[in-house]
Amino acid sequence: MIKIIKNHQGFSLVEIVLASGLLALLSLIFLGILTYGQQSTIRAGQRDRAIFLAQEGLEAARSIRDQNFTNLTVGNFGLSSSGQWGLVAQPDVTDIFTRTISVVDINSQIKKVTSKVQWTQAGSNSINVSFSTLFTDWRTASSTGTSTEFCP
Repeated sequence: MIKIIKNHQGFSLVEIVLASGLLALLSLIFLGILTYGQQSTIRAGQRDRAIFLAQEGLEAARSIRDQNFTNLTVGNFGLSSSGQWGLVAQPDVTDIFTRTISVVDINSQIKKVTSKVQWTQAGSNSINVSFSTLFTDWRTASSTGTSTEFCP
């Protein structure tokens, strides 16, 4: 008869090392996912803010156009908002964002306006968003033009 001896003294050192290594690996994976999620949330927030600023730039240009179409002069500008929107020589800076309003003549009654916002995210290159639209001198515009007049 063969007698089997069972050892019930607990975990061996190898089992403890393997369990500790697996726990450390899972912890690192979880921290990586958490960090990536936080960075993605920050980047999405920055992009939303930039989109808002670019759209606000077009609305400001629309307000300037409504005041007087000739105030939309050709060139690259920033915006000032001291009671009323106005164009200034330098791009305007808000936090990490730089907004530039570009005005291009299409013809005597139509101007193309582009609102561009640039910023730099941590660990990446410069990023930008821009929106463009055409503005007409609606007070003096005639309806006799052709659709090709709107093409830059």
